[in-house]
Amino acid sequence: MKPIFPRDIFGPVKLMETPRLILRKITLDDSEDMFEYASLESVTEYLTWYPHPTLQYTRRYVRSLSKCYSNGTFFDWGLELKSEHKFIGTCGYTSYDLQNNSVEVGYVLSPSYQHRGLMTEALGAVLGHAFGTVGAERVEARHIVGNNLSAAVMKRCRMKYEGTARHFLYIKDKYRDISVYSILKDEYFNPPVC
Repeated sequence: MKPIFPRDIFGPVKLMETPRLILRKITLDDSEDMFEYASLESVTEYLTWYPHPTLQYTRRYVRSLSKCYSNGTFFDWGLELKSEHKFIGTCGYTSYDLQNNSVEVGYVLSPSYQHRGLMTEALGAVLGHAFGTVGAERVEARHIVGNNLSAAVMKRCRMKYEGTARHFLYIKDKYRDISVYSILKDEYFNPPVC
């Protein structure tokens, strides 16, 4: 049996557009904009990674992404706000369960651009890609309990709360409860009529 790689499932990260955003590959030119938010403790409080300590660290990280894009192992889109031509966050796939045809999505947004519906717009595009292009049966997203902004995005994208796994991950020296949301292909293509 021929091995299946993530790039065989997702294909290359191609440009997508929404009314206010361009979803595209992250480039070295995005390093300063990324550092603006990735260096903030408030941004990483509910994430698995720590704040970026220096701009040089962010540049090294972005350089590593270029290699990951090339070898087909990274599937995050950079979010560019059209009106400002500014990189403001990321949204994409964090994992794929081939046997069950399920993907997990994740995202992060600069605090300066929150409360505008931008991440809902971005996640909506990624969900469209997951169900329309990838052909996933299920898309799930998780958040550390307490990250209410992330939960609100999931709900606005019609993802349903499935439950909370207690002490599911050990992150930053403590056990964290993780809430799980999902949406199924049929729910995505056949939204309820109000």
